[in-house]
Amino acid sequence: MPRHKQSDPQSVKSQVIRLRVTQAEAQLFKANAAEAGCKSISEYIRMKCIGEDSDGVDIAATATEHPTSVEKEQAKK
Repeated sequence: MPRHKQSDPQSVKSQVIRLRVTQAEAQLFKANAAEAGCKSISEYIRMKCIGEDSDGVDIAATATEHPTSVEKEQAKK
């Protein structure tokens, strides 16, 4: 039995998801969000993980179209 009441996904309009990150990870998210032209970290995460339209979005393709500074550094190696 689930610990929390399960919501009907069709009726949920918004949901808060909290991530535990280190201070360094938070700074990296902020830097990547600013670099991508996003107004907030939430907007950046939505863009990277969900995309504009979640139906048929290829997350891997979206991620390669907008590489983060970390991904750019890894590509240099």
